[in-house]
Amino acid sequence: MTGSFGYGQMGLADGNDPFNALAFIIRAALAELSIAKIVRVEAVHAGATDLDAPTVDVLPLVSQVDGNGNAVEHGTVHGVQVLRLQAGAWAIIADPVVGDVGFIVCADRDSSSAAASPGEQVTPGSGRMWDLADAVYVGAMLNAAPDQYIQLNPDGSLKIADGFGNVLETSATGFAVTTAPGGDFTVNGISVTLHVHPVTTAPGTTGPPVP
Repeated sequence: MTGSFGYGQMGLADGNDPFNALAFIIRAALAELSIAKIVRVEAVHAGATDLDAPTVDVLPLVSQVDGNGNAVEHGTVHGVQVLRLQAGAWAIIADPVVGDVGFIVCADRDSSSAAASPGEQVTPGSGRMWDLADAVYVGAMLNAAPDQYIQLNPDGSLKIADGFGNVLETSATGFAVTTAPGGDFTVNGISVTLHVHPVTTAPGTTGPPVP
């Protein structure tokens, strides 16, 4: 960086005394750790089935910097595990797509053995620590506002909107359903918006009274 000289990012005062020298060595060692990074999804690789989590290839968006302040861009990190909101047999599936901006965290030990034997207690696959090879994609950030979503509101209401214009909303008075233009709302195969009742003399039925 500006004002640096000598090895790496050593500053003018880093060699003045043993304490400063030791502090520089510690900072240099910490700079080798990959802990958390903002990334962009470059590719998505499907799991074995539609319900299995995919892996992604990601590109870290914040470049490294050398001792003279020159940017050193990261390369693409391949085969990153994707975190899902899941508990037991329940899951909310909203997998990333190419172009998503998100966040990764890196395990403190080689987690390849754990990935190969899910749920088992294993020894690290190697001696690496805080490495991009052990990253997990934990979710999106810094993206445009969605137009299809599940929204859980602080007032206890729920809103579900899909990409076709169908919307389900709850309130203290019940459910409200809006269908896409030309769409229909069915319950057990029966159309709520298009069905008709048999013609009888009962109040609320369709058509003129039966003679």
